[in-house]
Amino acid sequence: ERAVDRLLVATLARSADRTRNRQACDFVNARVDVYLDDEVAEDEARARAVADLAHVLFNSNEFVYVE
Repeated sequence: ERAVDRLLVATLARSADRTRNRQACDFVNARVDVYLDDEVAEDEARARAVADLAHVLFNSNEFVYVE
C-alpha cells in the first residue's frame, strides 16, 4: 500500500524491507477492520489505521535516545 510505504520512508528515512513492509500493511489492514466494525467510514478507517501505524513507528526502539 502506497500510504504505508510513504509513512515508512518518512519515519525511518529509508525504505523498509519486504518483511517489515508486509507487517506494516497487515497491521493497517487489521486496524481498518476494527474501525469498520465500529461503523467508521472506510476512508476515515484507513486514515485512522495509518495514524495508528505512525504511533507504533514513533514508539519503536529506533527512536529511543539513551544518554
